[in-house]
Amino acid sequence: MSNALVFLDESGDLGWKFDLSYRQGGSSRHFTIAAAIGENGLHTKFGKIYRQLHRQYKWSKKEKKWTNLTKNQREQFAKLTRSLINDTPGLTILSTTIEKQKIPQNVRDSGFHFVYAWMVSSLLTPELRSLGAASICPDEMNNGVGSEGLLEHFLRKEIYFTLRARTTINRVIPNKALEDGLKFADFLAGAVQSHFEDGDSVAFNILYPVMYHHTPWA
Repeated sequence: MSNALVFLDESGDLGWKFDLSYRQGGSSRHFTIAAAIGENGLHTKFGKIYRQLHRQYKWSKKEKKWTNLTKNQREQFAKLTRSLINDTPGLTILSTTIEKQKIPQNVRDSGFHFVYAWMVSSLLTPELRSLGAASICPDEMNNGVGSEGLLEHFLRKEIYFTLRARTTINRVIPNKALEDGLKFADFLAGAVQSHFEDGDSVAFNILYPVMYHHTPWA
């Protein structure tokens, strides 16, 4: 059975302040998590896209975020990613977006780590059930106080008890070798969030044919 590494990143915020406009004191109306899965060592190919764009556009050493990309850079990222997925069996990209105003109050009150873990679990478990082992590499959002082991517990509960699968789940702490893969995941999450939050759909429409997208609580 195959093993895989999963990069995770998010876009939007997990605040619940809707009486003001987003970016004018209010919270984002949507929240997106993106996942990039590479089987048997193929996860390194995601970071190569980030490095290719870095060289092409002569970015500084400071990390480039999706919000800072030009329209052409966003479109180039989407086209490179679509080609990579089409040409490389063993690579998968997925995303999940919630419309936050539809989330019940009791779920909101459970805390953002709880919501994050639920979203990741509902997105990933169907993909991971056939693997021998999966290493999860989230960004810093899921590494704070109150999050210890929560994501893994959600995933294991679904995989072991709901799906009756035997995939081993563990967490990988981000390190320098994995940085560019997480930057790729940031771009992927940004492309999806831009579609739902801002109506900027160019990159999303390019990616959609090769990306599974999940909308719980739609």
